[in-house]
Amino acid sequence: MTNKLLIYFVTLVNLTGLISAKREECRIKDLHGVFPASMCKAFKEMKQQKKVSSPDDYQPTHDPDAPERLYSNLLLVGDIGAGKSIAAEKAADEAGLKKIVISAPSFITKYMNAGAANINRLRSQAIDAYNESGHIVIIINEIDAIVRNNKLDPGSLTYKTYRNASQELSSLLADFKNDPRFSIIMTTNILEDEDDLDPQFMSEIGQEVVFTRPNALDREEFIRGRIQSMDLDFFELFITEYSTSPAIHKSYSEGKIDQALSFKEKSPWFKWLFRRSNYLPNQQFQQDQRTYWALSHPEIYKSYMGEPLDLDQITNEQRQMHQSCRRYAVQGPRFDSISKAIRIRLLEQLKKQTDGSLTTNLSEQEHENLMRTEFNEKTISFLVGDTNDFSYRDLDEFFKNMEREKVANITEALALLLAMRRDLNQENNAEVLKKHLKQIEEQIKQYEEKISNRQTEIDAERKKRMPLYILRDVLKISQALSAIFNREG
Repeated sequence: MTNKLLIYFVTLVNLTGLISAKREECRIKDLHGVFPASMCKAFKEMKQQKKVSSPDDYQPTHDPDAPERLYSNLLLVGDIGAGKSIAAEKAADEAGLKKIVISAPSFITKYMNAGAANINRLRSQAIDAYNESGHIVIIINEIDAIVRNNKLDPGSLTYKTYRNASQELSSLLADFKNDPRFSIIMTTNILEDEDDLDPQFMSEIGQEVVFTRPNALDREEFIRGRIQSMDLDFFELFITEYSTSPAIHKSYSEGKIDQALSFKEKSPWFKWLFRRSNYLPNQQFQQDQRTYWALSHPEIYKSYMGEPLDLDQITNEQRQMHQSCRRYAVQGPRFDSISKAIRIRLLEQLKKQTDGSLTTNLSEQEHENLMRTEFNEKTISFLVGDTNDFSYRDLDEFFKNMEREKVANITEALALLLAMRRDLNQENNAEVLKKHLKQIEEQIKQYEEKISNRQTEIDAERKKRMPLYILRDVLKISQALSAIFNREG
């Protein structure tokens, strides 16, 4: 009995934790995915700020009766593409708050007092906007560009320029802290070396919010949201690609359509088509499709694959196949009618081959709808798994590229995804190399500093011993003179 009560208690605690965690989720309108809970808390607090009168001289103001704000100055920290800036902007829009978006490097200037002038213009702009429309959200991006200066030479112009910018920004944060008219949100990439940060600036930060790359659930939600908004149907792309393929049209004209659509041979190219079915397009005709697509789109192939098409690897048989397929690619009434016939035959073949893996006793339309759902669900699972290293920005770029390139078939969608993964790997490799070079530079600086310090110590030691050296030399000279005088005497 005691063990059962203990199990019930642990289960209740776990459920309570899950419910609490669910309530802590921060969801933002027009964005897909879950963001840090403190984002929602911050904007809820902003919406509750009551209206106050602004002084005529553009100075900060405070409401003595209002409690201290928890989220005066937010710092959003995370990887590139984690959604920091877009989340802040969309959250401001959802809360009905006016926003001012600027870049921190705009404060950087080599001219004396120019940084202060930029800050003053921002103050005036924010206060004027507040008097017109209420609470203002100031979003300052890339603040890491001006606060990483502690390892620069204090005597250099670069240090003074960046120091001036960070001081002006610190002044803005200090002045507007707990000012009910404004909220300041800053974004930065991951701050790996906090010793390199301006301590005065960091002391003005009110709350640090960490953004992470989307996990599998976040990516699935994002992908589903974009597919729905774009009205994408991957099953339809697959059916359209096969029914309009010149290689399949060639097999149709040669009376080999049943062989081309015999879904029995396995191939990794389409291994993710059906969740519970292992039937895949005939391997030879599938390869013919890919070869025809590559030879017909050499520039697109180069763009997607990152390398030109290796014509030396194309066999004579494949060249002849491509040439013979080209005459079946001519659009027209006959092409459309054959495409419709192939589509009907393709759906029939799919229904026959998947009948054992799907629920039986269904109408043709129900069976097709179920296949469509199975195909699209498996495609989503594939995309979620194959975008493991993608940020929100990367996911967004993938779907934008699909729209931009007007991707109309599965082959191009997969090739586009492959191209993005290649580019992402190159970026990651470049970032790793950059960090490695930075570590080497830091080590070189440390060694140079040790050498310089050692040289300073040697010079100081020499200065201390200089009188001894002089006395030694004087004694030597005296001894030499004495020897000379003794010989002459």
